Amino acid sequence: MSLSKTLRALSVLAISLLSGCGFRPLYGPQLKTTQDLSNIKVMIIADRDGQNLRNHLLDLLNPYGVPCHPEYILDTKLTTGSVEVGVRRDATTSRKELVATAFLNLRNIESGQIVLTKVLTSKNTYTAMDTNYYTNVVTEDYAKEEAIRDLSYKIQLILAEYFGNQTP
Repeated sequence: MSLSKTLRALSVLAISLLSGCGFRPLYGPQLKTTQDLSNIKVMIIADRDGQNLRNHLLDLLNPYGVPCHPEYILDTKLTTGSVEVGVRRDATTSRKELVATAFLNLRNIESGQIVLTKVLTSKNTYTAMDTNYYTNVVTEDYAKEEAIRDLSYKIQLILAEYFGNQTP
């Protein structure tokens, strides 16, 4: 048997195994996940970092605008902070780790019950320069922006997983 026939047979076997184990696409049309996500009203999040997170969530969850009659409300609290993770020989910081943590509550508007509560964390490290203060500020802002963007993708995935696991 040639190599190409063997690879073809293995790929058919892999596909058949995936279909047999209950694998379902997360954003498949039969699950209505995208429609469920667009029915979430994202509440205002405090501070400038919270505004950035909310804007990313609006882009991911409500690409066609805020829903007129949402079914769910997403309350989020965001905290950010940095810790020193690298120290030079002269006891100055060489590397910092920025940690962004989101506390989520997804509430059903009709019943008023909280249907999902999660705590998600995103980390990003960056170099702390000892020569230029402005460079450190810009680097920290960029690290924070990337951590917040990563957090928004994690939130979208958690919400999609929640709606994907709901029985139709």
